[in-house]
Amino acid sequence: PVIQGCWIKENTAQYGGGIAVQTSASPAVLYSTLSENTAEYGGALAIVGCSTPSVTGCTLVLNRGTVHGGGISISTGTTLSVGTTIIAFSPDGEAIASDGELVSCTTTAVYGNAGGDWVAAITGQEGGNNNVATDPFLCGGLTGDYTLCEESPCLPGNNGAGVYIGASGQGCSAPCGSPVEAKSWGSIKALYR
Repeated sequence: PVIQGCWIKENTAQYGGGIAVQTSASPAVLYSTLSENTAEYGGALAIVGCSTPSVTGCTLVLNRGTVHGGGISISTGTTLSVGTTIIAFSPDGEAIASDGELVSCTTTAVYGNAGGDWVAAITGQEGGNNNVATDPFLCGGLTGDYTLCEESPCLPGNNGAGVYIGASGQGCSAPCGSPVEAKSWGSIKALYR
């Protein structure tokens, strides 16, 4: 099957909170957003049993893998390729977890995953294949706006590959930094006098 242009949000399962790929399946997941899904294995996506899926042009954000893989979990015998995809801000689990299989990442942004970013199945890939290991600068990542800020390394003019990374284009202008501003305790107290 081809899963294209979908938004899969706020689902719960044991395997694959957003999508579960079963034995010997080879789906293509394209230009889709998987957000705020929860599973024991693979918050956004779980792949088991000799499957060979691909994930291209997707945004996987705020997914929880309570046992294995906040973004993606793969089992032995599985081959996975990930390209032009954002995997970020998983509050539980690493970006991609594996039972020993390696995953090929090309022009992929991995950042801010509680269990680790470029670890396990994707160790050492953060420096090559035009991969991005910095904040993707989502316009409103915690409020559900997963479009990209003008300064995002996931926009074509801001990365070495010259392509879009993720399921959405630009949605807001610079500055893109944190909305939190550093203040001293004294200056905060002075606001209430």
